[in-house]
Amino acid sequence: MNTEITIIASIFLLLGGLAAFPFTLDYSNTSWMPRWIIDKLTYIN
Repeated sequence: MNTEITIIASIFLLLGGLAAFPFTLDYSNTSWMPRWIIDKLTYIN
């Protein structure tokens, strides 16, 4: 397998996991999140 393909696949997996991860958690449990994600969540809500 190519190194570029592995890197691109892992980046897509990371992005997909990060996109789906907050919805599986309670929104009060934001200690794991970076500051800018918390700001976006409070801005959306």
